[in-house]
Amino acid sequence: MIDLEAELRTFIQTRLKSYPPDQVAVRAMAGADMARTTREEGVRDWLNRYRVLRYVPSEVSNKVVAAIVDFADERQGGSLGQNKALIGSEFRILEGRLGVLLPLLPKSGKPRRVIPLTSKALWCCYPNDIPIYDDYALRALQVLTRLCHFRDPRGDTDYARYLDAWFALYELAKPVIESANLNGYPFPIRVLDQFLWYLGEPSFD
Repeated sequence: MIDLEAELRTFIQTRLKSYPPDQVAVRAMAGADMARTTREEGVRDWLNRYRVLRYVPSEVSNKVVAAIVDFADERQGGSLGQNKALIGSEFRILEGRLGVLLPLLPKSGKPRRVIPLTSKALWCCYPNDIPIYDDYALRALQVLTRLCHFRDPRGDTDYARYLDAWFALYELAKPVIESANLNGYPFPIRVLDQFLWYLGEPSFD
């Protein structure tokens, strides 16, 4: 059986990274007093680091970024209290807005998958509440859910089931994260995101 707490503690001590662009993106979302172009540039740069706008034409990506900033302004900050129902509700609203802006996939003619983009954009609005959906993290979460003998995650969408499994694991990880020295990194919820991303990355590095 994996000692999850020990592995997470070691990860925090040796591999946790503080990403200054995280804070830039969060400030851009919250900074209604900043120039609109500056805010959109900060959000766009952060999303491009995660490559969620790859293969999206620039005129479309500009509309996507503008929609995300508009969404943030409507919320005026605040917290969701890590409530899965509230997170799911906000996610569906933003997912719907972004989905209609993106062109269909050229080969299949099907809608693009916008879960990763939506979760990343939503995290910028609620940086203390939102787990970021990522294929690497999903892969690791599925394995850890089995190793920890959690019940099957519940939910009527892929993201809802991801949330359910993620927060079950977070309950185990939270005491370690809260007691650890994060070297000034201001977003504790992202520590588990980074840990899952590291475990799910397809390499031996």
